[in-house]
Amino acid sequence: NFIWGQRFIQLSISLPENEGPSAARAIPVELFHAPTVKKPKKSEEDQAVWDDYKEKQKQAKLSQQGVERIKVLREKLDDDGAKSRQLVVSVDSSYSNETVLKNLPERTTLIGRIRKDTVLHRLPQTGKGVGRNRVYGQQLPTPEEIRQLKDYPWQEVVAYAAGKMHQFNVKVIKDIRWRKAGKQDLQLVVIRPLSYRLTKKSKLLYRRPAYLICTD
Repeated sequence: NFIWGQRFIQLSISLPENEGPSAARAIPVELFHAPTVKKPKKSEEDQAVWDDYKEKQKQAKLSQQGVERIKVLREKLDDDGAKSRQLVVSVDSSYSNETVLKNLPERTTLIGRIRKDTVLHRLPQTGKGVGRNRVYGQQLPTPEEIRQLKDYPWQEVVAYAAGKMHQFNVKVIKDIRWRKAGKQDLQLVVIRPLSYRLTKKSKLLYRRPAYLICTD
C-alpha cells in the first residue's frame, strides 16, 4: 500500500550562541512545498502535453526550486534591513551543481559538499594570445588525492561539532575553478576525518573525510 510522498524544501537560519566557534540553534524560516509533476498517461498522444510535462519537470527539480528559495530568502533579508549582511548558505551535494552555483543572488556565499573525484582546475594564466581567453587552467588533483598529498599542508582550526569543540585539520586551496560554476573563483576545503572510540578500550575509529566547495 504505497502512497506518493510529498517533497518539501526547508530553510533554517543558524543563530550562534557566541561569536567565533560555538553551538548554534537552527531556526526554520521556510517550508516550501515542492511536489513532483504528474506524468501523463502512456496513451496520451498529444505531443504538446508531453512537451509541457518536460518543461514543468525542469522547473520542479529540487535544485531549481532550491535556488529560487535562496533568492526569496535573500530578498526577505534585504526587506528586513539586512542588505549589508552576507548570506552564507550551507547545502549538501544535491545542491552543489550548475543550476544553483550559476544562479546565486548577490551577497550570497554557498558552501556545499562535492564528490571526492571532482575535476577541478587552477585559474587560467593571464596574457595576450590568439583566440578567446581561457576559463580554466591546469587540472588539479582530485579532492581525495589532495587529501593524501603532502604538497598541500594541513592547518588546524577550531570548530564546534557533535556537542563540543574540536580541533580540525583542514586543507584550503584557493583560486580554483569548476566547470559547474563557470567563471566563478572558488576555494576547496578538505576536512580530515575525526578519530573517536566507542569505549575507552576500543580501537580507534575514524569518521569520513569531507570535501567542500565555497564560492567566497
